[in-house]
Amino acid sequence: MKLSILVPIYNVSKYLPECLDSLLAQTVSDMEIICINDGSTDNCKSIIESYVSRDSRFKLIDKENTGYGNSLNMGLAAAQGEYIGIVESDDYIDAGMMHDLLSVIEKTQADVVKSDYKYSSFDDSLDNKKSNNLRNLPVDMVFNPLKEQGIFLVGQSLWSALYRRDFLSDNNITFHETPGASFQDVSFAFKVMTNAKKIYLIDRAYYHYRVSNPNASMKMDNKLDKLCSEINYIEEFIGQRKDRKALEPILSRLAFRILYENYQWAVPAYQFVMLNELASRLRIYESRGDFAADIWDDESVATAKEIIVDKDAFYKKTGKKIFDSRLWQGTMNASVYKDAILSKAIPYENIVLYGAGVVGSKIKDELLNRGVQKSQLTFAVTSKSDNQDEKDGIPVKQIDEFKGSGENTIFIITVKEEKQYEMLQNMQRLGIENVLFLSDEVRYSL
Repeated sequence: MKLSILVPIYNVSKYLPECLDSLLAQTVSDMEIICINDGSTDNCKSIIESYVSRDSRFKLIDKENTGYGNSLNMGLAAAQGEYIGIVESDDYIDAGMMHDLLSVIEKTQADVVKSDYKYSSFDDSLDNKKSNNLRNLPVDMVFNPLKEQGIFLVGQSLWSALYRRDFLSDNNITFHETPGASFQDVSFAFKVMTNAKKIYLIDRAYYHYRVSNPNASMKMDNKLDKLCSEINYIEEFIGQRKDRKALEPILSRLAFRILYENYQWAVPAYQFVMLNELASRLRIYESRGDFAADIWDDESVATAKEIIVDKDAFYKKTGKKIFDSRLWQGTMNASVYKDAILSKAIPYENIVLYGAGVVGSKIKDELLNRGVQKSQLTFAVTSKSDNQDEKDGIPVKQIDEFKGSGENTIFIITVKEEKQYEMLQNMQRLGIENVLFLSDEVRYSL
């Protein structure tokens, strides 16, 4: 058999028919389409079964929910084709994609053939916008990725490619089997690029990558945990190789790109946690001399050093303001997040705890134990009763009294998450910008 297409599937019944229709339209007859149903709780399984009954190329693997990495590894183990492709179950592809990529990989004898892709948004705002993911890279020619290291820094987009199956198996290239569907493509793509001797890029975009799915896994609460786990996994992988020293700067530059991008995308209260993690890793990268490698361009080195020298100043300059209306809803670790929040608040001249309940008092105690003076603290409430002028020796004021607070004052919202959005609106109305949130996970840990 020439080709095996792997389709990992979990609760995407709204988009699955469009995906499978695009595979049904492929003109390659000598291929199989392996649909891996990862314990979907909607009607994905019945949708797949309808395609299995219509076209003998479709096959179903039905299993309990074990995550993206395990699903694709099961697909790889079951695949019979000489070449492997992957299509995400909420995306779709042009009718000629597999024919064209298969022709190129057979003609060039490349380990990997990779094309560009188009964006397809859930609200139709980005439909058919080409990603230009391959700009500044050699196209329409065979090259070695280690000779053109820029390939490591483009979006992983492992689904816009075909791979020789014996190349994957000979080099033991599989997916990292972590829960959920976050970042397993990072280590897979890195292992592919470090082992491939011949890769061929096609500038044409066949693949329609759907973005901004409101249920997408990248919004999971423990996103930073998963990303760091993936980077650590790659570090273990290269630690076993003779060319480890050559690969370390490539990985550190990739880790910087991904962590910094996610810092920029993160909601406000989560940004400082991510910046702490990034800064600690950058210190390691600098100490071992990674910044001198060619893959580290001058602009990236300058940004990395700025974070290392004073991450608080960098956060103040680049962190999102309160006007980003999304609220952070989780943390990688309650104690780590609490420490990050408190360390962020301590340098300010004035700290206002919005919420004068039990949690507000515990945060007050934490701050006092870390050297903050009572005179720096104030409790804020939405509406103050006549006899509520102080609590635990700390003044209590109505939030309206803080209108136009200067940049030397920071606010920590200490109430339950379900009430935070209402408080956020009050603060926006008052022009208050320096705000930190406590998730319920942190509140319950106090």
